[in-house]
Amino acid sequence: MYRRYINSDGLVIMLPYQIFEEIKVQVAKFYPVECGGIFVGKLLDNNSVLIVEIMMPEKFKSNRFWFYRISAFLNNWLSNVFKRNNGEVMYLGEWHSHCDAPPYPSKKDLGSMIRIAQSENVRIQTPLMLIVAYDGKNYNEQFYILFENKLIQYAKQD
Repeated sequence: MYRRYINSDGLVIMLPYQIFEEIKVQVAKFYPVECGGIFVGKLLDNNSVLIVEIMMPEKFKSNRFWFYRISAFLNNWLSNVFKRNNGEVMYLGEWHSHCDAPPYPSKKDLGSMIRIAQSENVRIQTPLMLIVAYDGKNYNEQFYILFENKLIQYAKQD
């Protein structure tokens, strides 16, 4: 089924367990360096979104403390997803790992999200960000939404 996350404004993110398992596989595969990608989904109503698919870039640069994706392939993939789903599935945000560190955004993370929101190529002004912390054994994830140039945290619901 779904992992559910809610923020202080009552906005809900629904992440299928299967997709979170895919992310965990990638995080473990690249550990101890960061990895990441993007996710797409759809609005279910005014208060909730459903993530339906993730994608990792074919090329990226990373080390233990940062991740930089090369976006040309991802832009083509996003365009195809949008066309294939008649515009109902769209870019929602980014995900990346933090190695041996908590899932809290860095200044670079905030700056990246602000640049994404201001990009003319992105249709969303409030992108989501998922950070998955991993220490070689345990996973700890945290969602955020960019709003008024701040990252607002979501709480995981059981």
